[in-house]
Amino acid sequence: MKIKALALAFAFATIVAAPGALAMEEEAFKKEVWPPAPSNPHQTVARLQQLIDSGDLTQDQQARALYFIGVNYGTVAHDRTKAVETYEAFLQKYPDHELAEKAASNRDYANTQLGYIRARLKRGPIEAADLMANGQWADVAGHLGKPGFIINETDLRGLYYAGWFCEPGMLPIGSTNTDQKLVGPCAEKRDPINIPALRILY
Repeated sequence: MKIKALALAFAFATIVAAPGALAMEEEAFKKEVWPPAPSNPHQTVARLQQLIDSGDLTQDQQARALYFIGVNYGTVAHDRTKAVETYEAFLQKYPDHELAEKAASNRDYANTQLGYIRARLKRGPIEAADLMANGQWADVAGHLGKPGFIINETDLRGLYYAGWFCEPGMLPIGSTNTDQKLVGPCAEKRDPINIPALRILY
């Protein structure tokens, strides 16, 4: 009986361990979380979400992937609204994770920033960066050409990476002697997963 019980216990342990064996290798996972520069942060977000949805990650990797989606939105992907939403989703799903305290702190910081951003949007003049940070990416095109509307090359690059601006257009982004593009609002938003990073010369 003892041998039978041990055999069953071993079989159960093998079944439980199997998903971990099939999970993404940690080094490969880290490359998805921190892709080599220059990169498209919206593409990074899309790829991390694909990995979460694939079921190929351990629970800890899923938690870290969701956390770093929030980090991307709160920094380089420049969407404080989505950062807050992502951190709140993280805290609901992984309240006891080691990153939970950081997620809560980052959420609170993003919420504070949103307060300033929304106050500026009420005061004016309207800036593309503030609309994007407030999650109003689709509204940028409607403000183009309006008196006092502020948009710069960095904002255009962000809109291009997020799939809102396409070629052809009249607004230049990128280095003139490498891969400059003339972009304008897309007829339909593109999936960021298919938009490579522009080259940057230092």
